[in-house]
Amino acid sequence: MNKFPRDIVVLNSSSWAESISKILDEYVRKIVSKDKKCKIIMTAGKSAVYIYSYFLNAIKDINRELYFYLSDERFVDTNHIDSNFRSINSIFDRINNSKSWH
Repeated sequence: MNKFPRDIVVLNSSSWAESISKILDEYVRKIVSKDKKCKIIMTAGKSAVYIYSYFLNAIKDINRELYFYLSDERFVDTNHIDSNFRSINSIFDRINNSKSWH
């Protein structure tokens, strides 16, 4: 059984996305320091995409295996305006042009 952190985090309303990104960054760095790879399931939506723009920028220096999986309950074309893949992929393209994203 997995143990999840029980801490309650109170965030400043103006920097909440950056603060959540830092928490995610710490967890990913702990995992890759021990396991050498990390699997991350990404949801989408306006709040999540805002967090990812900080998070993906923060982890771009990690030279380990990072696997990203997209969780999306909707079935729309990847180029559709409502596509979560499109939203997240645009962040990868802006932040990390040198690494592949499939």
